[in-house]
Amino acid sequence: MVGFACVYVAGIDSPKARRIGYAENLAPAVARLRRSAPAAVTIESALWVPDRGIATTIAKAVQCDLALTPKAGGSFVVDPETATAAVELSSVRTLGSVAAMAWHDQLIPQHRE
Repeated sequence: MVGFACVYVAGIDSPKARRIGYAENLAPAVARLRRSAPAAVTIESALWVPDRGIATTIAKAVQCDLALTPKAGGSFVVDPETATAAVELSSVRTLGSVAAMAWHDQLIPQHRE
């Protein structure tokens, strides 16, 4: 079944590193990251898109965009704003419009109302 998926920026406290990934269900993805990370993990941003294929394409494009930045254990050593901006730029390049995507922190308040 095809459904929504997200591209996320995960922050790992030590070293200050960011992982870029994609998931159809964010909670299990965070749990997996927490089990494998050497330090605390927080989701700094997540962008929801129409399907997993799009999320995969965006995540891989962001990883290519950040490829020249320093890396630590498979994570990019960039600030959260840079990583989130890279996700947004790649998503617009991939989808061509912001109409089909929504940031996680925008969806949660709407869901609670």
